[in-house]
Amino acid sequence: MSTLEELSDEWGVDESAIEAYCSNYHVSHDEADKDHFFDSYCGEWDDLEQYAEDLVTDIIGTDNWLVQNNYVAYDRLAYDLQCEGYWIDGGYVFRPA
Repeated sequence: MSTLEELSDEWGVDESAIEAYCSNYHVSHDEADKDHFFDSYCGEWDDLEQYAEDLVTDIIGTDNWLVQNNYVAYDRLAYDLQCEGYWIDGGYVFRPA
């Protein structure tokens, strides 16, 4: 039986991220699956729009004409991600896994 603090240390993530994951999947931290957590966990952002912007720049880079000329509707991409099952809780972004 691991405490939340022990899981946080072992997994290298904030306790709050594990709590958000457990809350969404309706499991206790004792039942939390490390592989499933990391399949779902995307990191920490202020909102899904900021995550979408980082996702685009990670994929196509900052030197891309689309990014430099602000041709990406990050708000719409964030909405689409949410429709696909992505969620944010306490600043922690998760994808469906």
